[in-house]
Amino acid sequence: MRFSGTKVAMHVVIPSGNYLHWRTTMTDRDLQQHVQNALDWEPSIDAADIGVSVDNGVVTLRGDVRTYSEKATAERVALGVYGV
Repeated sequence: MRFSGTKVAMHVVIPSGNYLHWRTTMTDRDLQQHVQNALDWEPSIDAADIGVSVDNGVVTLRGDVRTYSEKATAERVALGVYGV
């Protein structure tokens, strides 16, 4: 289903499932960059309008996407990054 011309607001908070493990090897800034890179490489979404922030291992995606499918894809991509 496509929502032509409709923007879907996106605010997703993804707590790190493996906080102690990644914290010893990756900073919040590194994790933020890895998630942003993964979103940039995903061809089915426009990552230009998706902001990534990380605070103590909690990844937050904010922005506007065109469809709920893009929102779900952004979440899936972020969850696929090592350390999330």
